[in-house]
Formats: sequence, C-alpha cells, structure tokens
Amino acid sequence: MLSGLLVSALSASAAVMVTVPSNLGWGPEDNAYPQRSATSPRDGAELVWVPPGNFLMGGGHCSDEEPVHRVTLSGFWLYRHEITTGQFARFVEASGRRAEGDWARYARRGPRHPVVGVTWGDAVAYARWAAARLPTEAEWEYAARGPEGRQYPWGRGFDETRETRCCNADNLGPGQPPTFPVGSFPAGASWCGGLDLTGNVYEWCADWCSGSYYASSPARDPPGPASGAMRVVRGGSWNYFHDYCRANTRAARAPDFHADDVGFRCAISPG
Repeated sequence: MLSGLLVSALSASAAVMVTVPSNLGWGPEDNAYPQRSATSPRDGAELVWVPPGNFLMGGGHCSDEEPVHRVTLSGFWLYRHEITTGQFARFVEASGRRAEGDWARYARRGPRHPVVGVTWGDAVAYARWAAARLPTEAEWEYAARGPEGRQYPWGRGFDETRETRCCNADNLGPGQPPTFPVGSFPAGASWCGGLDLTGNVYEWCADWCSGSYYASSPARDPPGPASGAMRVVRGGSWNYFHDYCRANTRAARAPDFHADDVGFRCAISPG
C-alpha cells in the first residue's frame, strides 16, 4: 500500500516485538515501552507501531463487554492522532468526494481539531484514499490498553484532579471548546504512543457491532461480525464523563450517523 523507502521501514519494523519481562516492574502508569514511528507519504500523518501481542479484551460494566477473552493480534501501524479537519479538507479537495456528513459545519474549530460530522462511509473513503483502513475494534482496544490491560491509556484510574490527560466532560472547564487540537494531551499517551484514545471524539472502527460477539470471537485477529445494523465507535468524547471513556467501553452508531463528537483515525497493515 505504501511505496518506496517507507515500505521497507514498515516491513522491517513489523518484525520487532515488544516483550514485557515480568521482573522489570513496569506498572500501569509507566509509558516506558519501546516505541517506533513513521510518516504516511499520502497524508503526512504520523504513525505509531503497535507490536504483535495479546491481551485480555473486555471486562467492563456492561453485558456486551463480557466475557473477558484473550485476543492475539498481528502488529500494525496506527495513526498517532485522530484525522484532523485540515486532513479531511485536503482529502475532499483531492478526491472530489461529496461527504455524507456535515463535517464542514465544524471546520471553524480549526484545521488541527479532529474532524467530526463524518459518517462511517466518510471515514472508510478517507482511509482508502490514504492507502489505509479503519482499525478493528480489537486493534483499537489493544492500542489503548496494551498487553497489561489498562483501564485508561495511561493507567488504571481516571485522574479526577483535572490533570491534562484527555478532553472529556470531567475536564472541560467553562468556556472551553468542545474539542481540542489533536495531541493536546501528551500525558494521556497510550503504551504504544497513541494520543487522544480517550476523549476528544468517538472514533469509528471497522467492525459491525454485536452484543454477543465476544462469546464467539476468534482468538486471533478478530474481524468483527459479518453483518449488523450498527458500527462500533470507541474512546468516548468531550461530551461524556470518564466512565464512558474507558478503553474497554463499547458503543455503536448507525453507519450513516454523524455528529459533532464522532471522528476517526486510521490503521495500516505492514507489508
């Protein structure tokens, strides 16, 4: 999908695995995992490498987050940030696509803010244009939680002292904009270097959503149900309190849904 020197770099990095020896004592608050990054030549987005591994998926407050099950994933590249309004505007201009959603209505927030008002189809169209794809639900959760299964990208609990780890309803003060420019909360980085995986905007995933899927999900690289009525969104948004922004919280929207708190980021398979 990606050409030139970057293909070699991405393929070479795909062989690198992150091992977490038990005697190192790394805890949920420690972001000291090895990290790799690259740049997409198509849209200039920064990519972070999510190494192959496994984790316990699920385990929240709702029945559709059960049962907890072990998932093994191949390595992949994830966009460090959500797609911005500026990136989406360049896509619309270059592709001539007439977006299904009303994203332009919110463009005044600024080119570095996450694009919102996009449907699932808009997100898929952008990803294809960028020689990328949407992450699966399992990939998204793994990138947010890591092999140790963090409750939030930075650790076990939500910091109620308004330490700047994410943009959500707990942390927004009077007069604050609904969204922040991508990357505004580096203290909220996940183990692989992903930013804004909690809060800011909900993110479309590739999967159809099913409340019973976890009971029959494949153990390796689950693709999601074959069909459905709703698509998965993950991560919570500026409009939700922290309990809805946990890394294992599931939510869903109709594919043609668009709102001012739903956006997306992309993923790329190596090779």
